[in-house]
Amino acid sequence: MSVKKGILLTGAGFSQSFGGYLSSQMWAAIFNQPEILRFPRLQRCLLENVDFEAVYDAVLYPGRTGPHFNDAEKAALRDAIFNTYVQMEREIIRSKAEARLACNQFLTPFAGSARDECGFIFTLNQDLLVERYLSFPGSLEALWPHFRLPGVQLPKQIPDDHPIGIILPDRAAVDKIESRFWENKTPCLSYVKLHGSYGWYSRRGEVMVIGNQKSRVLKKEPLLVWYLKLFRQILTSSRNLLVIGYRFRDPSHQPRNRKSNKAGFKALCNFP
Repeated sequence: MSVKKGILLTGAGFSQSFGGYLSSQMWAAIFNQPEILRFPRLQRCLLENVDFEAVYDAVLYPGRTGPHFNDAEKAALRDAIFNTYVQMEREIIRSKAEARLACNQFLTPFAGSARDECGFIFTLNQDLLVERYLSFPGSLEALWPHFRLPGVQLPKQIPDDHPIGIILPDRAAVDKIESRFWENKTPCLSYVKLHGSYGWYSRRGEVMVIGNQKSRVLKKEPLLVWYLKLFRQILTSSRNLLVIGYRFRDPSHQPRNRKSNKAGFKALCNFP
């Protein structure tokens, strides 16, 4: 199977128009969760650092010199983050019509259009925007049933009021999926969630890659290890990569700042 020339990478800015949260909005939503309000030290930690992922690391994986949080505080932060994702999904659901139209008109060109051709959309987002409006008959007849999340079986209907509850494959199953991945001869569109997703679970618990030490989390989940390998594999060939909603940790917000963009891109891929 060949790979379509143009591939897409999306970040939080892609979902924002349909109710998704940017990093600053995530921080505000987490801070206002009841779980945080019950713990003054968590409030103080968030007030001192508006990077919620850095706070996540500081609370759950403290350094030798940093403050140490008890189990109740750690659980409260986890619950607050989870409830923030629930809240965000409710906002996304309200944009149902607009999101379906955007998925229909914008994402279709990235699907494979020739025999033995696979299109790819990679994302850092953990919301269910694309799955909710792209994976059902009537949304995109041209893509159904050829839209796929590699290694993940979507339910026939994605619930509005609770996570989809998908159990991810173990290492043996992922190896089998990887070995057969390129055998598909039907034009398709693969949607690859590099940092996991809201509603995905392994036997160890929830699978969302949060924090500034993402490589540590990625290495523990076989499906995400393969996703990163697939991303690298495709980008090593000559491709046109369109990036929407991700600024590569570039503080200047200027796309011509090649040095910081390169550093951000390496951080994205978790290169050693």
